[in-house]
Amino acid sequence: YLDDVIDQCDLFLAITGDYWFTNIKNGPTLRWLPKMVQLNLAVDRSQFPKIKTVFNPAGKRKFLYIGNDHPGKSLSYLSSIATRQEDYEFAWAGKGATYQGLKKLGYVDFSAAEGRQVVASYDFMITVGKADANPTTILEALSWGLIPICTGTSGYSNEYGILNIPKDDVTSACSILSDLQLADASYLSNLTEAGSLLID
Repeated sequence: YLDDVIDQCDLFLAITGDYWFTNIKNGPTLRWLPKMVQLNLAVDRSQFPKIKTVFNPAGKRKFLYIGNDHPGKSLSYLSSIATRQEDYEFAWAGKGATYQGLKKLGYVDFSAAEGRQVVASYDFMITVGKADANPTTILEALSWGLIPICTGTSGYSNEYGILNIPKDDVTSACSILSDLQLADASYLSNLTEAGSLLID
């Protein structure tokens, strides 16, 4: 839908993660590249203060998805993961249909103390988009002290502090999440510190 106007633009500021920007050469928007400047999103850390200080015990760690159920967010995939790992808690803060395996929290006000308490009870923020340019929830999670887990097609890949799981491979994704359930707390703390540097 932008292709008809891109030739009349001097510059296109592309808000998108590295995964997508490095793959422009492989897609239909290659001719836009000379006009494109990649931008990352950001958050005001004072609005997303560090609230996660202690991880839940091994085997009792919890996963939180924040967002809607737009098809690009691929909640059916997250549901498949959560259903396979029914011993672990997967919750969803946001609006949309009901998905098996996801504890539906509905709207959560993250600016309120009660909402932040909800967030602090989780260890990981998980998002599995298949077409998600640069979700701010990853940055919010980093700022709060949660460890983000995402597919590369959520924009982020190969950044220490943000963990990746494969797209459309439930078995491999579950194996990674199971390892995180049993990971040493010091490893998780190192990831949190690296995430804090990333968000800075």
